[in-house]
Amino acid sequence: MSILSTSLRLRLLVLILLPLLIVAVAAIYWRFIEARKTAADIFDRQLVMLCLAISRDVAYSGGDSLSVTTQNLFED
Repeated sequence: MSILSTSLRLRLLVLILLPLLIVAVAAIYWRFIEARKTAADIFDRQLVMLCLAISRDVAYSGGDSLSVTTQNLFED
């Protein structure tokens, strides 16, 4: 006889832990994907903000220089 057929405790432990581990791994994977999407969205918004600031400064100064505020955006 195998251990799984003789031990009720072990069978119950496997019956409870196996689905729990599957759900936990699925939740971790889902959370990881969502975090990557959120980070990409934030990065894209920052790029758009930087592009708008640069285009405003170029239009305002005639293409000569960027304002100090816009230059500080490059450092962040």
